[in-house]
Amino acid sequence: MGVDERLEPTSATEPVPAIPFHRGAHGPLLAGSVRRTAAIYWAVIVLATVPSVLGSSPPWRALGLGLVLPGGGLVYTSDPVFVALVAAGAIYGAVVFYVGTNQSVLPAVWIGAALVGPLRTDTGLWTWAQWVVPAIGATAMVALFVRKRWETRSCRELGVERNRWLRETTFHRPLPTPTPEAGPELDADEMALLRWVIDRGLTADRLEGHGLLMGGLRYQCNWLQWALALAQYARTPAFHGYLSGAQRRLIERDLERSAWEFWHRENLFGNLDADPDPIRRDNVMYSGYLALMLETYASTTGDTRYDDPDSLEFRWNESRVFRYDGATIAATLGTNLTCEWGDWGLIPCEPGLLFSSCNAIALNAMVARERRLGGDGVTGIVERFRRGIDAEFTSPDGRIVPNLSARYGFSNTLLKTIAADAGQAFFMRPLVPDIAARTWEILRHDQVRLVDGAVEFAGSGFSHRLDIVDPGSGAKLPILRNACVLMLAREMGDEELAEAIIAQTDAECAVASSAGTRCYADASIFANAYWAFARMNRRDGWFDLVRSGVPDEWRAGPVLADVSYPEVLVTRAVTDGRALDLTLRPGDGARRASLRIEGLHPSAPYGVVGGVDADVVADADGHADVTVDLGGRHELRLAPL
Repeated sequence: MGVDERLEPTSATEPVPAIPFHRGAHGPLLAGSVRRTAAIYWAVIVLATVPSVLGSSPPWRALGLGLVLPGGGLVYTSDPVFVALVAAGAIYGAVVFYVGTNQSVLPAVWIGAALVGPLRTDTGLWTWAQWVVPAIGATAMVALFVRKRWETRSCRELGVERNRWLRETTFHRPLPTPTPEAGPELDADEMALLRWVIDRGLTADRLEGHGLLMGGLRYQCNWLQWALALAQYARTPAFHGYLSGAQRRLIERDLERSAWEFWHRENLFGNLDADPDPIRRDNVMYSGYLALMLETYASTTGDTRYDDPDSLEFRWNESRVFRYDGATIAATLGTNLTCEWGDWGLIPCEPGLLFSSCNAIALNAMVARERRLGGDGVTGIVERFRRGIDAEFTSPDGRIVPNLSARYGFSNTLLKTIAADAGQAFFMRPLVPDIAARTWEILRHDQVRLVDGAVEFAGSGFSHRLDIVDPGSGAKLPILRNACVLMLAREMGDEELAEAIIAQTDAECAVASSAGTRCYADASIFANAYWAFARMNRRDGWFDLVRSGVPDEWRAGPVLADVSYPEVLVTRAVTDGRALDLTLRPGDGARRASLRIEGLHPSAPYGVVGGVDADVVADADGHADVTVDLGGRHELRLAPL
């Protein structure tokens, strides 16, 4: 059964699937990791009391207590200042473990403090600590168990209630189509926002990344290029020019060491592997994202240069270079998904940490590649991904857990935000549209409501605070959350909600307009690029890009190959395989402009409506130059005579 056959519906509409429930608090694989980690820690607690029971020397008692809790041995040696420093270091290490992903920080603090304890026994002893520290560790374990049971019971009750009304809901399953249609013309605000993206792309060498969450250079390149590709596919499929050029520059910037050198540190400290190769293992947050850049570029432009053998060069230094291409990156992703992490159906982003959204993005790339080149190898991988999402990542309330630690059994429910729900559903739609539909129904029923034209977002506590933070800068802005809901609303065809979110975001966030461009003044490049991606979409736009691709008519028809930027702005460009219809605007005042048209029948005459001349004859290569006078919005049609 091929990938497309998996999407065949049994009827025009299908019931939204019910929320699956686990037998316990976790899926079977995660539960195994939890039991293993818990057993190891309980063993440490028991062993830590042995020196005290046997009357061993103080250094041995301090060492055992230090292994129970960070700084536990220093409590025994009466070092409260050291304990405070270790506690601060442990908190920092725990944050870095999940956010900065340097997994050596927390163990280093813990073990380092345990080794210091035996050296401090001459400072005086608090003998009560030899019993209190193990008791604290045991109490913490019991408290975590009780809290998880309570959380699971609460989520299950909510899930049961949601399943009651989900039984009454249906969804239209999207289908790959040989004839997708372009969306509406870019309006003035969308064009100004797209110009901001184009400018970042054409000057990609000036982009700089930083360590704040999504502020990394790679994420800027990803979302800027995806926004350009989606704009090209959904709005101007018969235009290449500066849209294609800006995409190439972003891809090439993403290949530079500054975009992927982070992996050397993470692989070293997380996997004890010194290989800096960013593609070979794990690291789907880079390799999968890059694969999607390559596939969206190839799909929208027809340019397959990155399929050429060894066309992608990752230079670590003058003597060490890793060479890949679109095919070898896809093959490596497939190998990772079916080997070490095959039971989970996902690849780690960071060492041992599985993120559902990152894997959905990688699978979007693999499905798009298979659709473009043929084959049926991705079907089984998508099915394993589905099983992994249902069994391990779906919490009892029906929401998708953004990430979990396959090694240690941690599931980070604190990151269950509206932005995460919407973003995951968006990228899962071309893969598992029924799960995406369930997430959308829960989102619209319980988390995002439209009341008298205003959008109301539910949520409180830590998750709500995360939802109104720009992860590219740390600024308190709701742009990412709003962008995630906007892109999913447009994908699902809820244009009423989409327009309300746009208006509300413009009202709440300062807009910067300069030289014909538009963005949010206080937002990061990442957040603005995400917002642009959302605004470029149309109903089923992303599904069509991944699953349907460019129809034969678009590929065979004439295209606007090149115009001068920013003098000529293209707000719509479509072809039916014979004629070319363009909508243009001047970028910096009225002017006469030349348009380079390609894909014409060699030496054939064409009529021009809206040009300076009424007709034009293609040259022997099927090229022609058409002259237009631009004073404002201008329509042009080129059709064979």
